[in-house]
Amino acid sequence: MESEASWWYLNEEGRQSGPVTWENIPGDVLVWSEGLDDWQRVSEIEGRAWMFADEDGGRHGPLLPDAISKRVQAGEIDGLSLFWKSGMNAWKPASEIEELRELLVRHDPLDGEEEGKVPGDFTDTAGEKKPKAEAEVQQSGVEMLKAEEEKRQKKKLKREREKLKKMIKNNSSVYFAGIPPDSTDEDVEKYFSKCGIIKPDPDTGKAKVKLYRDEKDQLKGDGVVTYLQPPSVDNAVLLLDGAEFKPGWNLEVRKAEFKIKGNTYISRPKRQKGVANAQQALKEKALGWNEGVDDGRGLRIVILKHCFDPNQMTNPTDYEDLREDMEIECSKMGEVEKVTVFNGNNEGVVAVKFKQPASAESCIEVMNERFFDGRKLEAGFFDGKSDFRVKETDEQRRKREESWAKFLETQQED
Repeated sequence: MESEASWWYLNEEGRQSGPVTWENIPGDVLVWSEGLDDWQRVSEIEGRAWMFADEDGGRHGPLLPDAISKRVQAGEIDGLSLFWKSGMNAWKPASEIEELRELLVRHDPLDGEEEGKVPGDFTDTAGEKKPKAEAEVQQSGVEMLKAEEEKRQKKKLKREREKLKKMIKNNSSVYFAGIPPDSTDEDVEKYFSKCGIIKPDPDTGKAKVKLYRDEKDQLKGDGVVTYLQPPSVDNAVLLLDGAEFKPGWNLEVRKAEFKIKGNTYISRPKRQKGVANAQQALKEKALGWNEGVDDGRGLRIVILKHCFDPNQMTNPTDYEDLREDMEIECSKMGEVEKVTVFNGNNEGVVAVKFKQPASAESCIEVMNERFFDGRKLEAGFFDGKSDFRVKETDEQRRKREESWAKFLETQQED
């Protein structure tokens, strides 16, 4: 059995319809019924309203407390009347429900209330309820819907600004200018990757390098590079700003700036879960040094210990020089895919990943117990679980940045 027709609602154009039963209200629209001071969303009413069953089994509602109070005063509801609302397991007498028990003791009309009054309506001298003119009601509804939409837009814009603040705080992009018109994405990627790992694009898997073009699709000479980690931005600004990209072409490099244009929120399509997982996998692959340890073709990663003394690595280019030296030396045993120097590692660890397992075996045979820069090396296969990375402290970072600054001053003097 349906509830009684005691509800009015506003459609998408702001037109008033009703009275209708609660079951016939079309979705989460603005509604009004006895006991409401103004139009409210269905979702705002559910959970506060009660269903009431009379002596004949007729169902009424949903009813808000004020409407229930008026029915108590009219003698339609007493302590034995059965009530139910969302969250209850069964119907209960009003006298057993604390919230409704308080309403049972009210006998006087509520001050200033006029029974049966609909917001935007008026009552004529004969007491008969009549709606306002259709155009006026429609205008009122349109304004209310417009106000709600503006409120939602403001909330979305606020959330977007919070995201922007977080993006600025964790900014990992640099803006650059000064590249020649024949430059390619690969040229820029190779040049900027000396300051850190460039973030892979989740859609293409390629490095996130953006070269700006004009309306004729010609390079404008500037663009943006996005690194995987924010500290790489400082390295790029420190090292590459003013540096020569190609003969006669010096770069301007600075942190990229982000801002919201205007006050309108434009929703962005959400990435599917699979795309988000792929993006995380790309990030982990870019950061990792030990992917593909055993892919069915044998172990291909060799761990070399005692390749350097971290206390003696004082020049900013020492680690990169060592990486290049190890790559040249190990390439004699076979094709090398990647060389990783673990900066600051007390055991002076370097990992070398070969394309073929046989090359890795040859490297171990040649390099194990061999002397390198006065130190006796230890060579062996990667055990698949050890992590040789060293987390840099704030003090170490400060010293590294000071060392870079001094190095650059020396280069400029030369």
